[in-house]
Amino acid sequence: MDELDGLANPILMQGVAFLFNEVKEILAERRKSRADRKEPDDTPIPSTGLQTVEEVLNLKPKEVRLNDINEEIKHCINMIERYRKNQRYAEAAIQQYGNIFQAPPIKRNELEDAENSIQEYAQRLKDTIEKVYGHKISIIGLL
Repeated sequence: MDELDGLANPILMQGVAFLFNEVKEILAERRKSRADRKEPDDTPIPSTGLQTVEEVLNLKPKEVRLNDINEEIKHCINMIERYRKNQRYAEAAIQQYGNIFQAPPIKRNELEDAENSIQEYAQRLKDTIEKVYGHKISIIGLL
């Protein structure tokens, strides 16, 4: 594994940083947006686990299939960014109608689909990083 550490670390570090910075922010925005729309809070209760970037990066990766892991991390990040863009477009379209309650159902569905897809890929990213390091990670909004 030592020979391959240099190849994995940049992508793993990017994935961990993205999970703890971007994903946390996105999920917080999602909770606020849903609260503003008076929708029920569907935030899962986080499990106990590592809670900071530093805690995770201080661990030595346990997973050895780096190419598969690197590709999965890149894929999850790309999909989160893509759905984040879709979410922004849906929010802008909804604002043209005044608010979420006046927007057509298709626009509300587009927003909900983007939010759910972001959460799905964020969960996959978290699961992948947990697999690599062999430890649970605690992120509010993810199981």
